[in-house]
Amino acid sequence: MIDSGLSKHAEKRLFERTFFNEKSINNLIVSKSYFLLGREVNSNVVHCLVYQENTNEYFVVIKNELSNILITILPLEYHAKFESKLIKEYVTIDSEIKRRARLGYTSSLTCDDLKLKIKLKADVVDKYGLRKVCEIKNIKFSLDEYIKYTRDEKKAMNILMRWIKKNKTFEVVGLSLSIGRESEVFNYNV
Repeated sequence: MIDSGLSKHAEKRLFERTFFNEKSINNLIVSKSYFLLGREVNSNVVHCLVYQENTNEYFVVIKNELSNILITILPLEYHAKFESKLIKEYVTIDSEIKRRARLGYTSSLTCDDLKLKIKLKADVVDKYGLRKVCEIKNIKFSLDEYIKYTRDEKKAMNILMRWIKKNKTFEVVGLSLSIGRESEVFNYNV
């Protein structure tokens, strides 16, 4: 593992804005115990959401991915100003994204383990009248892919139709798209 370091600016902001110490923030970054929010366009700079347990707060660490130097640390509210610079790994910073950052802090999961997936789910009734939810497609998350699925219902319906051909014993009563337990579900008209 490559050690990370703090720029003078990051060191100043760390003590000004958080209750992290240099060692604890370095441990979070080196162990990849954060949720990767995205990369700045044409840059090696990444934005990482970290959780601070003792204050129950979230911060965004901005770092150079090549040198592993922390450039700055921002309160979550400040980060909105910088979102337009990012190739984002999320739709919005909602409770699901925060849950994943908290998981990174409290478990041995890394940012690679915490990546989002798009899940297409069918709400079905079986031949006995029992209702259940079946996951019919699991897709690696990208913002472009999520937008495609939510703007063009035909893409999801084609997947559903192929699934129905294989699973004729079910009656489909709903179709939804989700990107985690706590994210808002996108429902299709079926």
